[in-house]
Amino acid sequence: MVNRFLPAQGVITDLSNSDHPIATPSALRLLVVEDVQEDVELIDLVLSAAGISCEIKVADSLQQCESLLNNGAFDAVLADYRLPGLQAPDVFQAVHARQPLLPFILVTGSLGEEAAVECIKTGMTDYVLKDRLYRLPTVLRRALAEAQLKLQQQAALAQIEQQAWRESILNRIFQAIRETLILEEVLQTTVDQLQIALNVDRCMIVQPTADQQMVVQCASLSTTETRDFSGHPCKLCIHYEGQLKMGQQVFLPSLDAEMSPAVAADLRESQLQSALLTPLNYHREYFGSLVLHQTRSPRQWSLEEMSLVQAVAEQCAIAIYQANLYAQAQYELEQRRRIEDQLRHDAFHDGLTGLPNRALFLDRLNHARQIAHRNQAEMSPNELGNFAVLFLDLDDFRIINDSLGHDAGDFLLQVVAARLNQCLRVGDTLARTSGDEFAILLEDIESIDEILVVVANIQTVLQQSITLESQEIFISSCIGIVIDAPNYNDASQLLRDADTAMYQAKDKGRNSYQIFSWTMHAKVKQRLQLENDLRRALNKHEFELVYQPIFHLLSQSNYKLCGFEALIRWHDPDRGMRLPDSFIPTAEQTGLILPMGEWVIWQACKQWKEWVDCWPQLKEIGNISVNLSPAQFVQLDLPDQIERILINTGVDFHQLRIEITESVLMQNEVASLEILTQLKAKNIQVAMDDFGTGYSSLSYLLRFPKDVLKIDKSFVSTLEENPGNQEIIKTILALGKNMGLDIVAEGIETANQAQFLLEQGCTFGQGYWFSKPLTSEQAEAMLATHFAPDNGNF
Repeated sequence: MVNRFLPAQGVITDLSNSDHPIATPSALRLLVVEDVQEDVELIDLVLSAAGISCEIKVADSLQQCESLLNNGAFDAVLADYRLPGLQAPDVFQAVHARQPLLPFILVTGSLGEEAAVECIKTGMTDYVLKDRLYRLPTVLRRALAEAQLKLQQQAALAQIEQQAWRESILNRIFQAIRETLILEEVLQTTVDQLQIALNVDRCMIVQPTADQQMVVQCASLSTTETRDFSGHPCKLCIHYEGQLKMGQQVFLPSLDAEMSPAVAADLRESQLQSALLTPLNYHREYFGSLVLHQTRSPRQWSLEEMSLVQAVAEQCAIAIYQANLYAQAQYELEQRRRIEDQLRHDAFHDGLTGLPNRALFLDRLNHARQIAHRNQAEMSPNELGNFAVLFLDLDDFRIINDSLGHDAGDFLLQVVAARLNQCLRVGDTLARTSGDEFAILLEDIESIDEILVVVANIQTVLQQSITLESQEIFISSCIGIVIDAPNYNDASQLLRDADTAMYQAKDKGRNSYQIFSWTMHAKVKQRLQLENDLRRALNKHEFELVYQPIFHLLSQSNYKLCGFEALIRWHDPDRGMRLPDSFIPTAEQTGLILPMGEWVIWQACKQWKEWVDCWPQLKEIGNISVNLSPAQFVQLDLPDQIERILINTGVDFHQLRIEITESVLMQNEVASLEILTQLKAKNIQVAMDDFGTGYSSLSYLLRFPKDVLKIDKSFVSTLEENPGNQEIIKTILALGKNMGLDIVAEGIETANQAQFLLEQGCTFGQGYWFSKPLTSEQAEAMLATHFAPDNGNF
């Protein structure tokens, strides 16, 4: 059998864009049209001095210029205005004809203003006089930048045109295949008609499946054929796939000795006498084959028949191509619709929890307000509306987020969102407005009691434990409540006042709620003013430290100085000296406590180093104590931060004592244990401040590394009136002694208090009985007296 491979008829148009800009090398390629070698060298020298590396090709005639332009690419052309037998406009025309965007700069000895204007009008980029060659680097850089910008603009325009062209093609395709959307019917009709027209025994369309198996998709058989070929693989198409993909018809007129054994076996298995395989190619894409079988007798296919089959195959390929295009276009449109729907959803929903965001919440809140205020004229000024807004903020979320990581924080927010949803009634709206803040719109309320029922449910649900990072976490929230009233003109006003009430609830403590009242506005303004003042104070260094001495108690009249506790004060220019209680809570809420706390550690260590240098005895018997806030303590880099400060200030690590409260430790036991372990590994002392006021149990206390227990001043200051406090102090002293810890009593204000503590074995104390907090100058005076040679402490 003889195989004939005939090229498929038709022309395939390549629409790909080949106009790619040539990348500019690191050294500029310059064409200099100049007949004076010294001027060329001077140009090279000026550009090199300006840091411009370049490769210069020189031409002194139009023929040389054209030859160089034809055989190489350049980044810019520098041309003299006049050369013997040649002028710049001639050179410019030759350059412009080949590279229209190539910068063209005149470098000439003299050029009048009118001539310069004419040159620029013709399209030349710029000009430089030879006696002002120092301008050339600037002019060249600007010209290259402008040329690059034009190239970018052209590329952008081409991209826009390409996109527009693609969209127009899609639209034309939709219109063209409107009548032929059911591809299977088109192909089946084609093979049926072709079988009749050519009187063949079998006419089939073979197409690749999803796994690229060539199988029969539709077939038209003679009346005597009983075999069903649909879905069966076509071995001939597989064998001749290479030729078919190249657009060649495969003509098998008969079974002969030249045929490969595999093809001959397939022909015998299919009872073929001859076959014709015509590729279904369109736009260089192979869609399968149109296959004709002759089983009753061998057949010689005429050129007219093969041409007819080729024409039919092209139409089938176009139909398949159009159907695929339509399917692809439908898919793209569906994807676009999904993206648009997703974008609309994302614009009004929180990505983490899926809840409505602030924008959608305000829209629904404004809608509820408009409905409620339809009959506003009939409402009395003091009448409460029929909807309310709840504003929630999770207590200590920042601590959890910073200590366990943002992934744990995100998971916590998702759990909280799900639990809050359980507390809502039908028709209520829950939104996440930002961070750890949520807002709830309660509609159709008849009394405050309904609101408080929802609040109670929220508090109950949130108090259930949550497991994060193998830790059991308990959370709570503070809730601000505002009830609609006639004087609200905008939804944002309601949300603002709910936020205000929430901050008032925070002032009451964890897991609190507060209903908004109009007197709260003044407090909010005060808090905002305080926040601004604190930022100013940090920038203008208005803070200072005072130092309360800590003494080693030897007897009622004998005690030795052994260190100081650094306490922050604020020199407010408007209100004078301010104590920490007046600004630390706001600093913690706003995050300003972090830079403030780092400054306190730095300043205390710097001051302590100065004192140790003056009184070396302090290095052996004393230390400087610094308090850490909860926000500071959960910083994962806290140990490294403190180490950096100690190294930079030159303070021995064991001379710094970090004071933390029990409540801080209990907020995140695992993270607290890790940080304390790192601090102790660096030989930094740890004191548990305000001991006895928290919820610590002995088992928890034993877990945390520590050196000192500090008895809270609330027990010391009332021990004379309250015998119960005396028992608490005795217990703490016994506990500390058994654990080998130093005990420091805070707030000693009377001789009786000092005597009682001494009798019970407390060996360290601080308070106004010994000394009030001192400025650095006053502390130095105390140190000078304490370590004077005649005082016995030198």
